[in-house]
Amino acid sequence: MASITDPFPLFSHLLKWQYDLLGLYTGVHLSYLLVLGLFGVSGVLLAKTLFTQDEESRRPILMFSLLWLFVNTVGIRSLWPGISPEGLASQYLIRNYYQPCCLGVLLLIGIVAYTSGRSLSAALCFVLAPLFHPTYLISSLLIATAVVLLPANRLIGVAPGKRLLFISIVAIALTIYAVWNMKTLTSGDPLIREKAHRILAEVRIHQHAVPSDWRVDKTIMFFVTGFAAVWFGRKQFLGQLLLVMLLVVAATVLWAVIDYNPTFAVIAPWRVSVFLVPISWIILLTAAAKYLTQTSRWNTQFSTDSLRRGIIFFGIVASFAGVAVTVFSYQGKTKEDYYSISRFLEGYHKSGNQYLIPLDQKSIRLEAGVPVYATWRSHPTKDSEFLEWYKRTEIASSIYDKPQEQGQAQLTALIETRSVTHVVWPASKGVFPYSRMGQQVYKDSHFSLWDLSLAARK
Repeated sequence: MASITDPFPLFSHLLKWQYDLLGLYTGVHLSYLLVLGLFGVSGVLLAKTLFTQDEESRRPILMFSLLWLFVNTVGIRSLWPGISPEGLASQYLIRNYYQPCCLGVLLLIGIVAYTSGRSLSAALCFVLAPLFHPTYLISSLLIATAVVLLPANRLIGVAPGKRLLFISIVAIALTIYAVWNMKTLTSGDPLIREKAHRILAEVRIHQHAVPSDWRVDKTIMFFVTGFAAVWFGRKQFLGQLLLVMLLVVAATVLWAVIDYNPTFAVIAPWRVSVFLVPISWIILLTAAAKYLTQTSRWNTQFSTDSLRRGIIFFGIVASFAGVAVTVFSYQGKTKEDYYSISRFLEGYHKSGNQYLIPLDQKSIRLEAGVPVYATWRSHPTKDSEFLEWYKRTEIASSIYDKPQEQGQAQLTALIETRSVTHVVWPASKGVFPYSRMGQQVYKDSHFSLWDLSLAARK
């Protein structure tokens, strides 16, 4: 939809800068590699806080680094999908492509900075994460509040003055940001807001917002893994932070189950769980690293040199796996149904054209870089704009799925208002039923493209 309120202005500007500087694929892939690197380094730095001065030798840290790299290598972590590093409700921090949620890694870096006594750097990271992805606003506030109240602050040497400085900056900055969000991403009409939130929570993102639609096995595994990590880290900063946040998550989920509210479901405070999973794994892997290098009967076999060689080996394996996945993914994409028409549209498109595409075809818009009337995946955030988007999806659905007479009336109205100039028709739907309204300009075995702009000028 044109001229809608962008909920990710900072990420959009970053992406445009990367696109102008490096191009789409190079910019996106290099940025994603940078995010993965920051994720890996932040994990190692957080693990170091779990070692006492006596324990903090090279071998346990190297062992943790090896295990951390191993469990996060592409292809390996897919071997245990039930306990993969995801949060509740199929939410995640790092997946397999570059998107706003990836920059939640800034919160992990912020925790590293906080434990190192760098209050200003930590506050900056806690503010930047929700600026890139607004759904992290609640997560940032919750974690920031928790870290300054933990008894373990004495263990890591964060003075009360630094804690006060940190929470003051974060609270003031994010309060201003929250007010801005309220003014720009809501219409101010409570009826519109309630209707939009109900449709968003129950229709569009029900798998994230409605607890009854979550996978029970993954929900149980999240809490089992989390509380197991709490036991191992109960006397340390990360373990105490994890315990507090797990209890907060459990309370919000229980509240959502007992007293369902669509606005609360859309806010989804349990999204903070995406940060608790890597923290849980950091604690568990640190415990495993200590055992393997200090108390197990094999501990003498893990020399510093052998662990370094293991890290180098798995680093190379991980790099090759990442490159292979990228190459095979691109090769696989060239065989997808949408690829040929996307390449045609990329060269065919002219300013003023707008395309009606099947709602489930999210990739045509991205691959071709053309404006479309509506897709199911991409929707506005502002409540009034969201309702307009939902109305568009119903219109598009009627054109593709309803009887010809009803669909033709809807399509005629779109043509007259210049809302649509072209229609992408899937071969699976049979012959294009509105062929009298335009002319065919492209056809392959999966899709045909029809130009209806002449009908608009009649």
